[in-house]
Amino acid sequence: MIFGTNGCMYNCGDSCTGECREPIKPMSRKQNARLLTDLLEYLKEEHSNLPAHVFEVLGEVIYDLKK
Repeated sequence: MIFGTNGCMYNCGDSCTGECREPIKPMSRKQNARLLTDLLEYLKEEHSNLPAHVFEVLGEVIYDLKK
């Protein structure tokens, strides 16, 4: 779907009030942890040449989110 000015799907331009857009719901800590876990697994498989501290930092963030 192509959006017009200010993301309006009706292309109402600068007069867009945003009424037509759905609000973005924030992700839960559990959803964030799952997403980061998937990212970490992908990075380990596809980009194993990354420095070890990248994996350590992501692991710490995931651990904190799961608390």
